[in-house]
Amino acid sequence: MRWISVAALALAVACGGSSRVDDDRDGGGDGGRDGGAEPLPTGPILERSATLTHDCTGALGITHEFGKITGRANVATDDAAFGVSLVSAATVAQWFPTDDISLQVAPVAEDGSLGAPVVVGIGEGERTNLSATALGDTLLAVWVEDGELMSAAFASDGTVHSGPHALHDLDTTFGALEVVATGDDSALVFWGKLSGGVTGVTQLFMLAVDQDGRASGAPRVAIDLGARFAPPRPAFVEVDGGAVYLYAKPTEGGGTMHFGRLDASGAAVGDEVQIAEVGPRFLGFAFDRVALLPQGDGFLAAWADSSPAETIDGEAWTMVEVARLDADGAVVDGPHVLTPPVVDIDYVEPALFTYGDAVALTWGRGDHIYVCAGCVPNHDVELVLLDPVRLAPVSEVARILAAPTGGGLLRRRHVVSGAHIATSFEVTFHVTDRYAEGTLSCAAR
Repeated sequence: MRWISVAALALAVACGGSSRVDDDRDGGGDGGRDGGAEPLPTGPILERSATLTHDCTGALGITHEFGKITGRANVATDDAAFGVSLVSAATVAQWFPTDDISLQVAPVAEDGSLGAPVVVGIGEGERTNLSATALGDTLLAVWVEDGELMSAAFASDGTVHSGPHALHDLDTTFGALEVVATGDDSALVFWGKLSGGVTGVTQLFMLAVDQDGRASGAPRVAIDLGARFAPPRPAFVEVDGGAVYLYAKPTEGGGTMHFGRLDASGAAVGDEVQIAEVGPRFLGFAFDRVALLPQGDGFLAAWADSSPAETIDGEAWTMVEVARLDADGAVVDGPHVLTPPVVDIDYVEPALFTYGDAVALTWGRGDHIYVCAGCVPNHDVELVLLDPVRLAPVSEVARILAAPTGGGLLRRRHVVSGAHIATSFEVTFHVTDRYAEGTLSCAAR
């Protein structure tokens, strides 16, 4: 447990959360299988018995100069993997670099290292909030430049195919920026509109774009997140000529998890499905997110839930949960906790992706911070490979340990290249951070 001076309790609100999962909750459900099938296991995922088939390791690599990178996305196209970055040309340390920032696209080698980048423009404009997605064998990147939503498309060798294009004037402060493919020739761009200050994301706006990154419609509201403190970042994945999404909607006593579907134009397909309840997140330290992965005829979903008490008096925890959904978003197995909750420890920011025949689940693990007044998190990155059917471990937990200089490894991005998982994250110090690179690697036994 970590206790920080209570000099500014208001800062605790800006630094994260707390939540609701019942201590004795173990998941359950039979996965919707018929009576003749072997029942799926229940109980905490990391405690399930299984044959280990892989050995995994993690290593912290380069930590960039303070403020050198202002945005990062890792993307795998049909032909290659890329690290896309917004990079400041400043030669001295800057807390918040706002000029001389270029967009750079670098190939990821099979050992997880970055190759020589293609550099797109450099100037005095402020460039922030980067996101990218694959459109078949090409790559589409979006970012914000001097308050303007921008895009560019890149060929399979990383060179510029089309753009940059100015898409929309963001006439208000905004939150998370995300882009998701809806096929090989179209994508949807999402951004949050803030009201009531930096903790008040209320709506996600959406804009459809073509394979060149040009707007193919007008912006409109896609998802109403509800008012109150900023919820976790929604997850979007491509499916069937459209996209599905998962997000947490704040409520008076906590929140609810919702699943929905959009067509290629961004129009809703059917009604949203509520899949779980989660608790309020007033305390802790994580800019949390949720995860969604197509699996079989449905999806795997993951999110963080935490102790029910809204308190700074101790006994807080946050834990990752995983559930299996059918094609319509209904829960057919779970939710299952990753491991029994540990008081004073937060498991946050889950991510799901495919690694060979296994499902890779990663998260951040760090001490819970009850009150923040200059607080510095200490989250490690952790990974386990899972059997996609039984959700049982097929590897031990691998770790990238927090930097010796301090700072929590948060806001991760992953991309698989060969046997390696190139991982980038922000080494977070209270309200500032440095971008860093690491590698997770798994080998069959």
